[in-house]
Amino acid sequence: MAVLVLLASDGMAQTIPDQIDAILSGLPHNTWSVLVEDESGSGTYYARNPDTGLAPASNTKLFTTAAAFGLLGTNYTFETRIYYSGTLSNGTVTGDLNLVCEHDPTWNNTVFSNARTPLDHLAGALKTLGVTSVASNVQCYGVCAYNFSATSFLNTSTTESKNAAAAAAFLAALRTKGIVVAGSATGQSGFTAPGTLLYTHHSSDLAYQGRPLRLGVACIPLLKVSHNAMADLLCRHLGWKLGAEDSYLAGTTQVLGWLSRVPGLSTNDMVMNDGSGLSRANRFSARQCVAITRYMLRAVPVWDEGLPVGCVDGTIRRRFCGTTGAKEVHAKTGSLRTAISLSGYVNNVNDHQRYLFSFLANQAAIDQTATREAIDKAVVIFAGPFRVVQPQVSWTASTVTFTWPASPGHSYQVQFKQTLSDPDWQPLGPEITATTTTASGSDPTFVGAQQRFYRIYLIR
Repeated sequence: MAVLVLLASDGMAQTIPDQIDAILSGLPHNTWSVLVEDESGSGTYYARNPDTGLAPASNTKLFTTAAAFGLLGTNYTFETRIYYSGTLSNGTVTGDLNLVCEHDPTWNNTVFSNARTPLDHLAGALKTLGVTSVASNVQCYGVCAYNFSATSFLNTSTTESKNAAAAAAFLAALRTKGIVVAGSATGQSGFTAPGTLLYTHHSSDLAYQGRPLRLGVACIPLLKVSHNAMADLLCRHLGWKLGAEDSYLAGTTQVLGWLSRVPGLSTNDMVMNDGSGLSRANRFSARQCVAITRYMLRAVPVWDEGLPVGCVDGTIRRRFCGTTGAKEVHAKTGSLRTAISLSGYVNNVNDHQRYLFSFLANQAAIDQTATREAIDKAVVIFAGPFRVVQPQVSWTASTVTFTWPASPGHSYQVQFKQTLSDPDWQPLGPEITATTTTASGSDPTFVGAQQRFYRIYLIR
């Protein structure tokens, strides 16, 4: 059996899989799930336990946002409604002013320079409608996610306390606009508020970096900074909007159901407990991470805008600087005390190909710094200066033949091993000097061999 060959450059006789094995061997206590493929998925350049499910940390957000795009659409907007009880006469609301929020994840200082911006906008809209005073209370219903900087508040606080914080901020916004409120701010539960509908706000009424805040835009800051609360809110919104229940279980059920319909993606053994990846019990494999990346790049290209870019922005803005990976690595990070991950793609500056990758590492007390460095070092290999090629391989009963892209005047050598555990690679004939843009070599001794591994590298 003939096996895939990789072409290295600069006289390096070590294949790319050998190099990555050497890098990862420096962390012998890590459990790895790794896969590197070409853009089409027809060529595999490195694999280590690619189907083993590990805790992916924030790589979970790849699946949460992908499912949200698939289920809701990139133009989807989050709605917030304002009702009043009693009457509205001459600018005065005689009862309560009730805000109903549907998990809008954008009300934070990652999206806006001031987290209160959406509430100030709502207050301004009421002022324009002629509201001058509220005789009773300002109340919030649903899930009003005001300035959630940590998922812990989302998970551990009661709905009423979360909504009370938003109500207090809304009351302050109303008073800033000159609207007098006689009562206090309170938080309520449920997504149905009493009263008459007064105003409906959509997240797209506001903008992020000059673009209306539809779902496709809202997920850019979510992914770039790996905002846990935004991702968990999005997950729960999917459960409430599509499954009529505000819970992680309802949300992850929607996500996993959608993923099961994605071409080329097997959901076998997937475990998903939240939208952010903070759960250490989540389980995804490197192959699943690569598959969802490939699907989204093809089906919903705008999803790519949220992936952090090496030495440019997001959570890898300080990584890959000074390497060929700068500006070429587009990938989502993940970090827990027990897990480090990086999944996305890298553009090779020499062969102008794109390589999709996923590196997931788990350990009870993982060395985060060393694991990140190892992953980055392995990923950079695929950015260049190596030129990775997939030779065409054919064989008859007695001969195996290779043909690969080449540079005229350059010399190459084909080598082989009977098993990968053999200590040395054996030369297969003399050096081959290319005279055109392709070169070829053959092994007439293949007959009778149960298996044989080959590699091709550039001599000069």
